[in-house]
Amino acid sequence: MPGMSGVDLVRRLHEVKSPLSIVVVTGVATVPMAVNLMAYGAITLLEKPYDSQQLLEAVDRGLTISGQQCEQSQREQDIQRRLN
Repeated sequence: MPGMSGVDLVRRLHEVKSPLSIVVVTGVATVPMAVNLMAYGAITLLEKPYDSQQLLEAVDRGLTISGQQCEQSQREQDIQRRLN
């Protein structure tokens, strides 16, 4: 990506508290890169060439995680409204 690395993008999404689950696909992965990505909230890192089933499973897992986080956030907002 011109002007921004994948790690930079994931870090930026983390900084703005994006609710997105992040699946990273890269041509070259290193252990430090993977550690950084996971620290910033990526749910997985796939290295090219990847198996399409792996990608589908990662996306499914990301959707499940995002759904759970959304439900939790709604519960917390409901509790806060009741307390107020």
